[in-house]
Amino acid sequence: MSGERFEDHYRALFESRWDSLRASLLNKNSQVARLNRFHPDPTQWLPKDATQVLEGCYASPTLEAPPATPPVPYYIMDAASVLAARALAVQPGERGLDLCAAPGGKTLILAEAIGENGALTSNDSSRGRLARLRHVLDSYLPEPTRQQVRVTAPDASRWGLYEPHRYNRVLLDAPCSAEAHVIGDKKAYAQWTPARPKQLALRQGALLAAAGDSTEPGGTVGYSTCALDPRENDGVVAKILRKRKGLVELAASASPIGEASELGMHILPDVTGFGPIYFAVLRRTT
Repeated sequence: MSGERFEDHYRALFESRWDSLRASLLNKNSQVARLNRFHPDPTQWLPKDATQVLEGCYASPTLEAPPATPPVPYYIMDAASVLAARALAVQPGERGLDLCAAPGGKTLILAEAIGENGALTSNDSSRGRLARLRHVLDSYLPEPTRQQVRVTAPDASRWGLYEPHRYNRVLLDAPCSAEAHVIGDKKAYAQWTPARPKQLALRQGALLAAAGDSTEPGGTVGYSTCALDPRENDGVVAKILRKRKGLVELAASASPIGEASELGMHILPDVTGFGPIYFAVLRRTT
């Protein structure tokens, strides 16, 4: 019954597109090798048939896990996630915060951009995921840059109380419905209810408010999810713009692939082969 409700819900959202979108969500070939810019020659470890699909990102049907000896040459992740992290446009020497950082792919992108003269706080309140996050950072980053990355575990929804107005750039890759996972997991599929996206949107709103409170005037916040439901995407962004009117404003969200939503960008796998990823960029005004 829950499976039927899931199908009915998303078919109502995407109409005739749902069949092709659903099929693409089951495709596990959307990951790419994002090169580690600190590695002396990362391309030598790529499969011979690898092709560049984004700057520094290579796709291959024979892509395998890289050698584990530091510095690891590349990190395997969805190309759409790379674009969501890059949309924050972090600059060298800035102070950055990744509020929900584990397992670490996006936080690596921020750390590379900030460099050894900036500072990055990489937070995840799930202590079970912190070991993986630390391992990724230790394996990919050279010591001078790694020393600039602080790993923390407080409740991200309260971060604005801990360090208000501190950061130039804040990334919030929020926990979400993750429909691609739900479809591929019989238990999750059977347990899904229409209330789930609504409940998650409430949590996401609290997290986005904390991200805004942690950003200095003139700084930017990147909000992303891997959700399909607009309540978790544009709906969350619209709510924060309404509740924090005069404090935050919408900034441009550019991407070489994907489709514009009302407030951000949505990269969906039936069209691009990557995602799903939604992202929007906000600017703290005062």
